[in-house]
Amino acid sequence: MVSEFVIEDNIPLPRKGMAGRWDFLRQMTKGQSFVVRGKHYGAVRAFAHRHGIKITTRKINPTEIRVWKRSDKNEQ
Repeated sequence: MVSEFVIEDNIPLPRKGMAGRWDFLRQMTKGQSFVVRGKHYGAVRAFAHRHGIKITTRKINPTEIRVWKRSDKNEQ
């Protein structure tokens, strides 16, 4: 019997979920900001909360929100 699957070794396990998408937020410094489309705001907010990052947001137009990093769990 011939298998249609290829067995491979040493393939790194990918990150779970979409956390990688917002990882740059962890690298930002206090006071830096970025613009996100409104539909992604909930995901950014949830990521920040899970990782102990404090953010402030302001709506800049009907479809976009600016997000500032205020601090993270390592800063006061």
